[in-house]
Order: sequence, then C-alpha cells, then structure tokens
Amino acid sequence: MFRSILFISVTILLLGAEVIKNEELSGEEFKAQNRQIAELAAGEMNKNTPQQVDSYTTLASVRSSGTTIIYNYELDVDGKSDDELREDASKKMAQGIIDGSCASSRRFLEADIDLHYIYTSKKSKSLLFEVKVTKRSCKS
Repeated sequence: MFRSILFISVTILLLGAEVIKNEELSGEEFKAQNRQIAELAAGEMNKNTPQQVDSYTTLASVRSSGTTIIYNYELDVDGKSDDELREDASKKMAQGIIDGSCASSRRFLEADIDLHYIYTSKKSKSLLFEVKVTKRSCKS
C-alpha cells in the first residue's frame, strides 16, 4: 500500500513541478499549488478505494482539505469493543503511522502538504482515533 502511495506521491509531485514556472512563487501561489497537488493526489488515490490493507484495516476513502490529504480507514476487529480498539490501536499504531508517513510521503511533507489519518469502526462507524502528520512530525 505504501508503495502505491509513494508512486502516486512522486507522480503528483512531478505534475506539480510542471505547475511551477521558472519564476519564484509567492507564499499564496505556493499554497494554491499545494492545494491543487493535494486535491489531485487524493483524487487519484481515492480511485482505488475501498482497498483492503490487512485483515483488520480497509482504506475506505481519500480526500483533501486545503493542503491536507485525509485518509479514512475502517477497522474491523472481532471480539474488541470500540473502547478497546481506541485504547489499543491508538497507542500501538500512532507512532508507526508517523514513521511510515515520514518514510513514504516525505516529498508531500517537505512541500507542506500534511497527512491526516482517521480510523473509524467498520461496525459502529464511530471515531476510534486519528493521527495528523506534518513535516515537523518527522525526525531529521
């Protein structure tokens, strides 16, 4: 899954590079370009949803909001309540999500395109946890 995201990330960033002319972009032009790149990337990734990530996790949808790409995941773990999932998954998964994002989506993050991961229960549709990753989240 991270390989497909990496491929899409590189493709979108290369498309975004075409938007940049040989001149410097102002702060607002840079933000507008990043909004466009986030929208394009989310649209492309969303074409492959829903996508089973592992036996418990499904990538349900991908969208953008401003310069943030939002990944909506659903967890389906038999025998665990939403409260158990909230406690277990958020503790065990948050750092792994940050580390994985810093490795696979560094180009997005360095370009000030943030990533937001939202995990909900497949059964109850209630929010379990969320992780926001920015370039500041990544260690040098």
